[in-house]
Amino acid sequence: MSGTTPPFKRIIVDMHCSGCDRLIVQQAAGLAQLLQLELFGRFFADPAPARLAALPFAREFRPGERAWAPLEGHNVSQELSRAITAAERLFKQMSATLPRQFQIIHDPAQLEHPPNGRGGTIAVIHQSGYPSAPFDQMLASAFQIAASVLILPSGVPPKSGPILAVVNGPDDPAAGIAAALARAAGEQLLRLDSHAGTAAQVPDARLIVIRRGTFSNATLALIAARKKTPVLVAGTEPA
Repeated sequence: MSGTTPPFKRIIVDMHCSGCDRLIVQQAAGLAQLLQLELFGRFFADPAPARLAALPFAREFRPGERAWAPLEGHNVSQELSRAITAAERLFKQMSATLPRQFQIIHDPAQLEHPPNGRGGTIAVIHQSGYPSAPFDQMLASAFQIAASVLILPSGVPPKSGPILAVVNGPDDPAAGIAAALARAAGEQLLRLDSHAGTAAQVPDARLIVIRRGTFSNATLALIAARKKTPVLVAGTEPA
């Protein structure tokens, strides 16, 4: 990265897997606010349940009635509509002061091809979005749509504290990104040499910035989970 301006333009947050997790959306909006980025919310309106409801043998278990009953298409449509409305309402509340877009997607192929390309884009991932998905799979999918990825711990509100750059050499772009974030947030800037530190030695911070490939995926997951700290994994593609 040249100069002091981070090479980012937008943050993508998938509202269908974030659901109405206010803390996840709040963290993403907070970073967008610091860097004056566009917040891009997406909701995948999965057509599969509606297609299933159209089958004559489709059934659902209704806990209140303690019985199986036909899967009714209008109920499926109403539930999807309520989920979209709730997600869009939360998105708009969290991004009221930001440039923003909210997109409803019906074709799953569109999830892999964001309209503005990968460069300059940060994708948000968090384990609560897909609890059963391996972390490596989530991270790989995120890097298919974005040059950089923001790993968010679940259930953790935004906090104050230093911005930590984990660097691999004096010219590591993570240092410049972290410095810009520290200035914007009015926080202290810390540096940790990746060769001298381990996941256990990473100090508490408001946000950790690290270049892709500096640590293994397993170490990144460990840092986010144990330190309860967002980790921005910066790619190398131009904006």
